[in-house]
Amino acid sequence: MTDHFKTMLEIQIYQQQFGLKKENRNHESRTPVLPDDRLVCGWIARQVDQQPEFSLALVHAHCFARVWDRLTSHRAEERHRDIVGSVSEPPNPKIHTSITVNRTDGSVFQTVGSSIESEILEGSVEGVENLARQNYPPVGHCIYCGETDSLSREHIIPFGLNGNAVLAAASCARCRNITASFEREVLRGSMRTVRVLLKFQSRKKHQGAALTERLRFTRDGVSESIDLPIERFPILLPFPKFAPPRFLTGGQNSRLDVTGVATISFGPRPEIVGKELGAQELILQSRPDRPVSFARMIAKIGYAMAHALGEIHRLEGPSPVLPSILGDVDDIGRWVGTLTGPIRKYPTLLHRIEIHPHRERRLLVAEVQLFSNSETPTYEVILGHLKSTGS
Repeated sequence: MTDHFKTMLEIQIYQQQFGLKKENRNHESRTPVLPDDRLVCGWIARQVDQQPEFSLALVHAHCFARVWDRLTSHRAEERHRDIVGSVSEPPNPKIHTSITVNRTDGSVFQTVGSSIESEILEGSVEGVENLARQNYPPVGHCIYCGETDSLSREHIIPFGLNGNAVLAAASCARCRNITASFEREVLRGSMRTVRVLLKFQSRKKHQGAALTERLRFTRDGVSESIDLPIERFPILLPFPKFAPPRFLTGGQNSRLDVTGVATISFGPRPEIVGKELGAQELILQSRPDRPVSFARMIAKIGYAMAHALGEIHRLEGPSPVLPSILGDVDDIGRWVGTLTGPIRKYPTLLHRIEIHPHRERRLLVAEVQLFSNSETPTYEVILGHLKSTGS
């Protein structure tokens, strides 16, 4: 049996010498598991045990020939792959996305295969307020209606989006309920799965939120579905694209005009999930979202930020966007729109808000970009006319 153990050792040496190693669990090695390694070892062991005259040199020669033939065959196959590409590598699955947005008039805006096609630029954070955790001085009255009783603090960006910039004593009970209502609609729509995935803060600890999502796909011509944990699910977060604010472009219709949808991907890429499932097609469908609630939330964020920075006092009078935020009128499309031009990405900022004057029109404007560390659209909010110089 001594020769047997020597033979086994020699086989290991040959494997190491010629790169024939077992498949790495992480699939880093391109060298596959050789299917008959065990058969070779077993055959050699039997020869050594049963035939003492079977020389060790012959065993070595046989093992070398078997290993060498298989090694050269494998390397020839690799060279062929490098030249013509792998014939066994499946093509990327087709990704079908369906984004649904409910309009205020009851109609449905639906788009398939949405994506951001704009140029992507990296934005400068110079002069941008850091919203990681800011506590501004108490206001002392409701910033929406002027009420001074039963005041509570107001999160500029919703708490559920990791908003920790706070205006103290800035919202009455009535207005707090109004803003909380449309924020809740947004946060529990398409954003909910992303918030759970990213472990955003939640007052109810994401109670009732699904920890799995159902994925529909086609494999070998058969439609199937599977429930995947959200960590393994290719999440699409849609952002509605609006026409520019009607206050700037004119026109009688001041309702919100949805012109498209930009989708941002979170979690694993859809192509990777498709390959893991052996699927030829994936079907990704968003939850129906309410763009008016989203636009009112964007307007509220911009308006509250202008208060925090003291910019709101530069207006001639009360901000005309206030009735739209509170839902007293249905004209949010007059004051909120999506900026055109290149998408700007801010890797170090989760969200971005900037307040600046529109010099040509003598307006105060807010720019609001949620998930600004991703490739998301920026929204423009018209806050009102600036006071005349010297007034």
